[in-house]
Amino acid sequence: MKQYNLDYFIKKEEQGTIFAKVSKSCKSNDSHGTDFPYHEYINDVINPSTVPGFVDSTIEPLEIAFGYFHYGDSITIVNFTELKKHISESSFEAWDGIKSNCYQVNSLYVVDVKSLNDPETIDYLLRKIDRHIINEQSQIAISSMRKWGCDVGADYLEKMLTDEDDVIISNTFLSKLKAFFKRENTSF
Repeated sequence: MKQYNLDYFIKKEEQGTIFAKVSKSCKSNDSHGTDFPYHEYINDVINPSTVPGFVDSTIEPLEIAFGYFHYGDSITIVNFTELKKHISESSFEAWDGIKSNCYQVNSLYVVDVKSLNDPETIDYLLRKIDRHIINEQSQIAISSMRKWGCDVGADYLEKMLTDEDDVIISNTFLSKLKAFFKRENTSF
């Protein structure tokens, strides 16, 4: 099992990676993930010495987390650059998670916890995640969001993707129409 130091994650953040995890806003009987109250630790460090009972947590790049919405109704954003200001590097431990591109870490700095039922969260995801990944995983994400009761967020994501598809189709149609008129040596 490969080990990682804090600088590994900081370098990734410097290259634009946002680390996150899907979380739950309240207790749940769902077997995926945990019910840890990340929202209680915004702008704070979570590790075994500061939070009794906390052992480690799975985190992943935001675009990977987009595929794990079946784990909960919130997205927790973490930051390792900020974490480094609060802990000694020797106390930080990280290793490969069970899934590809996922990591187990013993310390987190929670920047924000965003509801997947909030259109502002969806806008954030659409700004921060590569459109190809959004398009590939959107149907799974939307159905998972509905399972968690995030119908407002799911409807908004569908609308944003449909509106974008309409714009792409309209632009493609206009380009072809302009090309046609150019060939015919006329204008519209």
